[in-house]
Amino acid sequence: MRSDHCEVVGLIIHYDHASRVNFIEVHKARYATVTLELFSQDITDISVRGLVGLLSERGIKAEKTHYGYDFPELSLSTYNHDLRSEDDPVECLGVGQAAAVE
Repeated sequence: MRSDHCEVVGLIIHYDHASRVNFIEVHKARYATVTLELFSQDITDISVRGLVGLLSERGIKAEKTHYGYDFPELSLSTYNHDLRSEDDPVECLGVGQAAAVE
């Protein structure tokens, strides 16, 4: 497996053994201004509580983890290295492959 680091726009892209995108990490862009949107809403500096609230309003369930939350329905997760409060901004969003639909 390999990863590409695109610091300019704040992405780390992880690939599987077949060179397909397996997982994308979205961080704050280092050298550019990048706006993140989810459901047409700016979530660039959203707090953990704000993101959980936004998604729960749409009926999307959250599962608390040691470092943040997972939203399995969207294959989305949050990551905070040292999450002290739900009011902390989300440090990183992870986007994985969608589960197979049967």
